[in-house]
Amino acid sequence: LDLRDAAGVDIFSIDPPGCVDIDDALHLRTLSPGVFEVGVHIADASHFIRPGSALDREAASRGETFYLVNTRANMIPPRLSEDLCSLHPHVDRLAFSALFTMDERANLLSTTFAKSVIRSAGALSYADAQERLEREGCPEPRTAALQTLGRLAVLLKGRRAANGALFLASSEVKFELAPIEEGDASGPMSLPTGMALRKQQAAHSLIEEFMVLCSCGLPAVAPAPALLLTLIGACLQVLANCAVARRVAEAWPEAALLRLHPQPEESKFAALARALEQQGMPFRASGAHELAASLSACTKPADPHFNHLVRLISTRCIAPAKYFRSGAVPREQWLHSGLAEPTYTHFTSPIRRYADQVVHRLLAHAIGWGAAQSEEAVESEEEAAWPERLGELDELIDSLNERHSMAQQAERASAELFTMLYFRDQQATVSDAYVVRVAESGVTLLVPEHGFEGYSHLAPPGGASPFRYDKEREELSAGGCRLRMLDRVRVRISVELGPLSKPRLVLAIVEPKLPKGAAAAPRPTAFQEAIAEEAASPRGGSRRGGGKKASRQQRSRGNPRSARRQPAEFRVQRS
Repeated sequence: LDLRDAAGVDIFSIDPPGCVDIDDALHLRTLSPGVFEVGVHIADASHFIRPGSALDREAASRGETFYLVNTRANMIPPRLSEDLCSLHPHVDRLAFSALFTMDERANLLSTTFAKSVIRSAGALSYADAQERLEREGCPEPRTAALQTLGRLAVLLKGRRAANGALFLASSEVKFELAPIEEGDASGPMSLPTGMALRKQQAAHSLIEEFMVLCSCGLPAVAPAPALLLTLIGACLQVLANCAVARRVAEAWPEAALLRLHPQPEESKFAALARALEQQGMPFRASGAHELAASLSACTKPADPHFNHLVRLISTRCIAPAKYFRSGAVPREQWLHSGLAEPTYTHFTSPIRRYADQVVHRLLAHAIGWGAAQSEEAVESEEEAAWPERLGELDELIDSLNERHSMAQQAERASAELFTMLYFRDQQATVSDAYVVRVAESGVTLLVPEHGFEGYSHLAPPGGASPFRYDKEREELSAGGCRLRMLDRVRVRISVELGPLSKPRLVLAIVEPKLPKGAAAAPRPTAFQEAIAEEAASPRGGSRRGGGKKASRQQRSRGNPRSARRQPAEFRVQRS
């Protein structure tokens, strides 16, 4: 399908500054009064990566792009991800297009999938797109299309909210970086100069606020432009992912690669429900609708962080989403509960996720694309039958789920490292924090001002904690001091620099006042314990004549060489 010069088709993308791997682009064309064609165009990476090729095997083994604070490990080479596949403006690019015909109430009238050739007319920055959304009565076609897309997105999101979609939260940290030497501030040789919690757009508030406006069709003006930008991209991607999931599941009932998000289990929310009820907020999680309603009701006008905190804790109470093969899971368990969608997959990011490339191949076969290609481009019979090799597909899906988990671990470890680097160069800082988890030896705290989580140890090294731990209530108490989930405290943030170990981030609670004997510093590592034991021995250790007893002690405490070689706090499993 050649869309480069199609009448009325103005294709554009909306990207952050400096974006070079542009996965998707959009267009909106008015077909008749109140009827629109919405196009979601996705980079056709699968055209360049043939099944079974060396490039394909390497991409499959990586699974997805790993994003760290100051760098990333690409899934496919930059020549593809940043150039040939990327939907840059004013150049011809291959795409996989999903074309939706919709009315002004965002009701879906028809869906078409096609391999296409597109030429994006522009890459809008967030600032430019937001400025266009704020204009009133502007006749400029692209601005009018963007405003209409925003209002359709509100309707789509509102419909999912009514079906019980969950709007959860994460504690993503945004770092400001400066180069160590003159050069790229986002390069690998950079240090943090600032950090804060990445702003979470309150989509649930937008829906509640504008559902009334949308109930009679499209509002005249699209409000909240910054939030509408987020909704436009997210809602249209979900729309495309759901439509593709239905199509490939129909074509490949045993071999479609789909994605599910298990229903929340009420028992997992018991501790959070008790903590909220102690603050006079009833909390129910017996189903998606009840959970969504409870999350929306957990607000404190005087505390803007409270609702985000509750949603963050709720996220940890729900099993993560995962890929699966359609024939391996009963149909009634396909639900993606977070999005309230019965059938879902990943289609919109083939540059950075291998699962999307698999889905592209399945969809291409489903629409008969293989039969339409020239003889030179036709895949071999074995490759064309690839989705039927179910054992290999199951192994691939297991690998993709594992690699996604590893990518998240690497991202968290990178954020923890840069958090420590930031505070290493700061004087001790006192800030508000919230208790998100309670354990026998201490509490996990969220520091909203700086956007990170950390553990505050309350049991002194080698000694007994002055706190009594109530596991059922998840509470620490000592005299008049109590620490419970959702409590707000004040913490002093500093970095402990030791000669025998790497620097440590220390969170010391200063309010409320802790009882005597509560520790502010973390327990020593196995390496520190082993070195201290060696230094305290009569001959400076047991390397000569220490015998088997010392060796057993060393093994029981952990090998110091292993501890030095691979610190546990930042260790990321490699494949």
